[in-house]
Amino acid sequence: MSTALIVVFALLLRMIIAYVFLPANAGFTADLEAFRFWAADLGANGPLGAYTRGYFLDYLPGYLWILWPLGALSGALTGSFDPGALIKLPGILADGLLIVATVRLASELGASTRAQRVVALLLAFTPITWLNSAVWGQVDAVGTSVLVFAVTELIKGRTVRAAALAALAAVIKPQFGILIPLIAVIAIVRARRSGDVWSLPLVALTGTAVVSVAALPFGLTVIDVIQRVGEAAATYPYLSVNAWNLWALADSGGTGIVLNGGWGSDTAPLFGFGPPALFIGTLLLAVAIAAASTSVLTSRRTSFTPQIAGIMSARNAFAEGPWRTSTSNRASIVPRSQPGRADSASNASIQRWCCSSVSARRGAESHAAGDSIANRALSALVGSTAFINGPSSHSAR
Repeated sequence: MSTALIVVFALLLRMIIAYVFLPANAGFTADLEAFRFWAADLGANGPLGAYTRGYFLDYLPGYLWILWPLGALSGALTGSFDPGALIKLPGILADGLLIVATVRLASELGASTRAQRVVALLLAFTPITWLNSAVWGQVDAVGTSVLVFAVTELIKGRTVRAAALAALAAVIKPQFGILIPLIAVIAIVRARRSGDVWSLPLVALTGTAVVSVAALPFGLTVIDVIQRVGEAAATYPYLSVNAWNLWALADSGGTGIVLNGGWGSDTAPLFGFGPPALFIGTLLLAVAIAAASTSVLTSRRTSFTPQIAGIMSARNAFAEGPWRTSTSNRASIVPRSQPGRADSASNASIQRWCCSSVSARRGAESHAAGDSIANRALSALVGSTAFINGPSSHSAR
């Protein structure tokens, strides 16, 4: 079965689940209502001034570029700018794009056709992927796909393209900006080795230009986008917002996801005596970036695959503390190790497949306010209404 056919079947599966098996309003209500409202407003009023209209809007312009035409199209076809159940469509289509991006990365790293097909099948039919998009209506695959394309370009030595894609991923969701510091270091190293004095400023200008173009229709500048990230960070000063990551295990001021289903503060002492999680997470991530950057500066390689794998893995492990944002989804596709010699053809295929393995934790890590997913795990597994609608919410999202 070809990758294209796998993508088609993956999209058909998600369409059937979202639009045949489930009611029109099924999903993670808080996010879906927010997406629909934003799409309707952008379709009716355009993007200029969206951030000054007085409603809650914590997304950066990147994803609003998708909601804007969706609202406009809905208005042109139905007379109502509210896209309704079609609000799940971008996330569903992005799942298909993620399969393409992953297979391309695996191919560039030397994976066999069989290994590429296995990766595609896993992404297409692993339940957590279609639960995330078709059931809950989440859109993590959008930014993840762009980030995977950026990783591929960076590994292959196309630094300018990688910078453009990484900037685009970051302006979709700031969590995806994890690759930017490493791109800067790699750009410096490659410029020094090639003797091209213009390559480094070209990389910087390209990334800045992408953010500027994305923000311009909304009346924002690059500085404004950075300020928006800071405002969003101040909105969610928590260890984990219903996310089953490492921070869920922590006790912060007597509160924690595993402990009692609560949102522990990231500034309170961990376990009653340790430093706050915000400090620990920031420190660990900074150390990971510094270690990867140092490795790049001293390496004689040109692809820097191990360093990229390291920083992406660190992002998955420690991002919740320093990023301090509501989204707790982890869907980074990471080149885990560089392809090399193996004892057999099958072992080589497995090793290369691991170079594009998926850290698939998106759907189970809902990022809205409300009840802990743990309290409804059993009912979730049998497809209860609570599971379909996601955690209840008492917030604006």
